[in-house]
Amino acid sequence: MKIVLLQILIRDDDNFMANFHMASIKKYSNINSNGHIFGGWILSQMDSAGGVEAIRRVGGPVATVAIEPMKFHAPINVGDWMSVYTDITKVGTTSLTIHIEVTVLSRETE
Repeated sequence: MKIVLLQILIRDDDNFMANFHMASIKKYSNINSNGHIFGGWILSQMDSAGGVEAIRRVGGPVATVAIEPMKFHAPINVGDWMSVYTDITKVGTTSLTIHIEVTVLSRETE
């Protein structure tokens, strides 16, 4: 199994825009019968990226309380590069709302 994780802060004119996490998917046990990555694995990567963003903000332990409905737009294949972008959109007294977006670079387009 090889999963490569990177974390990069993206800035534009010193204004924080998004936190970037990237994973290379190379574990065949995470694929379904169609040869696509399980949606649950993708969701877990999104949750992990959101957790990193929340921990960076609060400086301590955090937990995911809720996930809004989401939609998968296209399948992800083994070997594709999945990028996860996070951005804190709301800060409450005891909670954070974090927007999480996934993009994929297909190995077939390289």
